[in-house]
Amino acid sequence: MSTSIPSNSQSNYSQEFSKNIDAAVDFRYQDLISYQNKSYAEKYKNLLHAVKICEGRVFKESSELHREVAISYYKLLAYKDEYEVARLFTDGRFKSEIKNQFEGNFSWHFHLAPPLLAKRDPATGQLQKNLYGPKMFHIFNIIKHLKFLRHTPFDLFGWSQERKKERQLILEFERDINFILTNLSPDNYRTAIEIAKLPQKIRGFGHVKEKTISVFEQEKTILFRSFNHSNLKHRAAE
Repeated sequence: MSTSIPSNSQSNYSQEFSKNIDAAVDFRYQDLISYQNKSYAEKYKNLLHAVKICEGRVFKESSELHREVAISYYKLLAYKDEYEVARLFTDGRFKSEIKNQFEGNFSWHFHLAPPLLAKRDPATGQLQKNLYGPKMFHIFNIIKHLKFLRHTPFDLFGWSQERKKERQLILEFERDINFILTNLSPDNYRTAIEIAKLPQKIRGFGHVKEKTISVFEQEKTILFRSFNHSNLKHRAAE
């Protein structure tokens, strides 16, 4: 049996957040504690608190910006590096789901392309997936306990270009949202929501993720141009 990487949250984000934003945020806050630690999860809640306060001043009856930031920020913070993949495969949920779907004796095989270990296709330059046997579960159980190395100079996995980009996206999103909160007005509110939603378009791994990030960055440039233009009009009208 070949496996894919399990999900670290429920699939229909928008529907879930529409029902109960506070409960959905708390669920992700707890998951980010498991992902890294409480300090990391506090970053999530602190930014969302700032968004909620600012949005309430501009549109008291709306929570759309708060919702979209909650979805996007979590997605960026909980990126699937080697530590997270190891955690998801060994926290019990994955094995339980597989055993509910299959009966009898079966073995596990994983198609993985670790950035530091996988070779690149000489023709395409893309990382090639390799087949790993069931002993990977033992390796996952070791790797998941090394998550404290994440975001430190001792994180060997973190030196890959993909991991560096993922950390950069988090910092850029934080700066973008803080800029939006400083300049939010009724005129650029809808554009702010569209900017907050953009990270949700980032998909996949490796070269697939690179392509979606490229599209994301192009769209962000266009939307910020519109946001700033609306902001200038608003200030001129004051």
